[in-house]
Amino acid sequence: MIINNLVKNWEEIIGKKYSKLCYPKSINFAKNTPSPQAKLTIAVHNSAVGFFMNNNSEYIIEKIAALYGYKAVNKIIIIQEPKEFADKNI
Repeated sequence: MIINNLVKNWEEIIGKKYSKLCYPKSINFAKNTPSPQAKLTIAVHNSAVGFFMNNNSEYIIEKIAALYGYKAVNKIIIIQEPKEFADKNI
């Protein structure tokens, strides 16, 4: 449920420009901890976007916290994967 809400609000969280170059792939919650701690995995389509996301991870965490009203994500993991295009002739 939380990942669906992140996808729905992704442009608001990271901005229009970067929302087209990456997306929230998954969220994992730590077990056996007194407070919920989550790791958000963001898939990026190139290394420059990955660098930006890594350097702005605290800002992204704060934006997500503002969306939910509490610190829902404690850590961001960046992975790079190729972007699939609808038209293969590009």
